[in-house]
Amino acid sequence: MKTQVYAFVALGVLLTGSAAYSAAGTAGQSSASMDASTPAVTSGKDAISWTGTWVGIGIGRGNSAYDIQTKFYNPQDNTNYFHNSFPDLGGQGFLATIEGGYDWQVAGKYVVGISLDLTKTSIKTDGGFGIGGVGPVPALSFDYQLKPSTQKTLALRFGYLTSPSTLIYGLAGATDTDFQADYSFTEFEYTSSAAYQVNIYGPTFGLGVETKLSAKTSMKLEYRYSDFGLYNLQHTQLNDTLTYDAGVSASSQSVRLVFGYRF
Repeated sequence: MKTQVYAFVALGVLLTGSAAYSAAGTAGQSSASMDASTPAVTSGKDAISWTGTWVGIGIGRGNSAYDIQTKFYNPQDNTNYFHNSFPDLGGQGFLATIEGGYDWQVAGKYVVGISLDLTKTSIKTDGGFGIGGVGPVPALSFDYQLKPSTQKTLALRFGYLTSPSTLIYGLAGATDTDFQADYSFTEFEYTSSAAYQVNIYGPTFGLGVETKLSAKTSMKLEYRYSDFGLYNLQHTQLNDTLTYDAGVSASSQSVRLVFGYRF
């Protein structure tokens, strides 16, 4: 809910800025037309163009979602003793991003582009679960912390200009996420723990609106969704006839507000 509120506030700022920039351009044209002795001429330098290299810096809010899956089975004949899933786990946090890319304005009303960004997040998820003895499965507990600390995204975008200064667009790409993971596994009086970092890749899709604040500056509001699939967190052979596996299906969402500068 908070992420949606931030998005609506930022959208209002974008639309206000776009209206002001468009109004300034209209006022300039009206002033020129009122001067009969000086014909109004729009040079190439004054025209609004979306073609070129750009860089950006932004902040936002995001969340991660996890589906933890556990399984106890006999590795010799693959007998499944116990299986469970813990869906809808996740956390929220802030993010900061730096971006760069190149856009091409084509056929007047359309913009295509490519971008690369680096995003740092404070999103963190803590959780755990425990089970009692079930058949040959002993009583045990599992505690974990997951954090998508760094994300790198390569994306393509395609947009439509609703006005010379406002672009609505969709994007698609791939995201490489560095997940920091800490876990502890307890069986009776025996406890093992570890901290490690893993790289998980997944597709990313998004929607956004960008508006020109001036000839060289802009502001955009963007939503993204990334799906990282299933990753194996734990594989432990407890004895000759019992093995424990734990995996996680991960995804993330974010809303970001980015200030851009065009060269």
